[in-house]
Amino acid sequence: MQETTNKGLIVGTIVAVVAIFGALTWALISLPSDGPGQVAGSLTFDNTNAPIKGNADAALEVQIYSDLQCPACKASEPGLKYAIDKYGDRVKFVWNDFPLMSIHPNARNAANAARCANDQGKFWEYTDQLFNNQSAWQGLSKLDEAFTAYAVAIGLNAESFSQCFADKTFDSIVMNDVAEGNRNAIRATPTFVVGGKVYNGLGAQDWDRILTAALAQ
Repeated sequence: MQETTNKGLIVGTIVAVVAIFGALTWALISLPSDGPGQVAGSLTFDNTNAPIKGNADAALEVQIYSDLQCPACKASEPGLKYAIDKYGDRVKFVWNDFPLMSIHPNARNAANAARCANDQGKFWEYTDQLFNNQSAWQGLSKLDEAFTAYAVAIGLNAESFSQCFADKTFDSIVMNDVAEGNRNAIRATPTFVVGGKVYNGLGAQDWDRILTAALAQ
């Protein structure tokens, strides 16, 4: 009886350790942190194909690295929308795709779908659809029908969208963003780069503090 009990305790301990390790790994990969921004090294950004919100001519840029299947990115959306609404006349918000493909198998396809929506002028509306319906599509093996339905819901041409998505028309742009993020040592989503400092998750009060300080410089 004692031997059986000991074996049970050992197995239970191993399971607990694995669970804790997994939780810590997940936190390091994609959960937000509202701590102080880390001063970045030499970062380069190519905004040529980037969806932009706010003042396109603003001197201050916020570079957004996001993954549309990432729960932490979805959780950060209200704070980001708050910042865009309040500071959009003075700040340029630039989107970069950074799908964490090793843990979010549908993220790359979602990024492609959003770029197809961008081709019809409704990138931000489509990303809203993807975040709002994230739990519905993240586990699907076939995405065409769901993604096209989201496109139709915001008034996109279904045939053009479906063809664009099937052809992976913008996949090279998505992967260029990933390559740029890797060069810039981006490791988590969401990541925001503001005035040379890197942040991994922000709420409304964080945005107020950070953007007020950056605009005053």
